[in-house]
Amino acid sequence: MSSADLPLPPACEAVTARAGAGRVVRASELDVATWRLPEPQRAALVSAGVPLVDDLVSAVAFHAEPTRYRLASSDDLDWVYGAAPGTGEVRAWSSDGSSGARPVAPLTAARGTAPIHGAAGLVVVP
Repeated sequence: MSSADLPLPPACEAVTARAGAGRVVRASELDVATWRLPEPQRAALVSAGVPLVDDLVSAVAFHAEPTRYRLASSDDLDWVYGAAPGTGEVRAWSSDGSSGARPVAPLTAARGTAPIHGAAGLVVVP
């Protein structure tokens, strides 16, 4: 998918309305300024943020690692979510390194409800 094909990110207010007050973490421009991501994804991390979602996303952190850009993690699922440099593809890794990366699927506010599309494509399997 080219960066021109990416959907526009939702407004932070829309993500907050779904995730709840105080449950959306936005990156600062400095956090992601040097990240090799399609511009719409990098902008979405700053403008829309990443929602905290019970049982799916328990912490959000923006920092570069050798093979990925770390976005978030889930204590309940024991996964770390990150974006691949260049493509921006979001994948999940086992936090203890025992399992390799896997693509992630649409995030839902609660199992079976309408999707919340997190910034930069951060979407996880419920």
